[in-house]
Amino acid sequence: MKRVLLVIIGCLIACTSCIGSFSKEIDGGFPDKIILSKEGGEFSYVGEVPIYSITIYDGVLVLDDSKNDYFFDSNGLKDSITVTYDWLTASTYKEARNTLKLFAEPNTSNRSRRSTIYLNKSAGHEYISIEIKQQD
Repeated sequence: MKRVLLVIIGCLIACTSCIGSFSKEIDGGFPDKIILSKEGGEFSYVGEVPIYSITIYDGVLVLDDSKNDYFFDSNGLKDSITVTYDWLTASTYKEARNTLKLFAEPNTSNRSRRSTIYLNKSAGHEYISIEIKQQD
């Protein structure tokens, strides 16, 4: 009975140490945090890795396929991907897939706005996380 219990505990320990390896955050040469001016505008950031997909998370993940292209297709037919959520638009282009372009609408509220952008450098499990803050 002790042997069975030890095997079960050993398996549980081994499994919990593997969970973190399914997703791995990398920086890819992009900044961890970006602070945008209240006036908004267009901003461009160049990283070290190509971008495969873009997701904007603002506490709620909204996937509206009618206006957003989240990833490059495997056929290579798309020239760009663009994702818009509320006040923030993020895009990249096939010719410069290591470039992230951001467009922020002017902040007319009396408080700062925040979002997080997730970039995948491939169809795999590595991702880049960038915190976005627009000043008030």
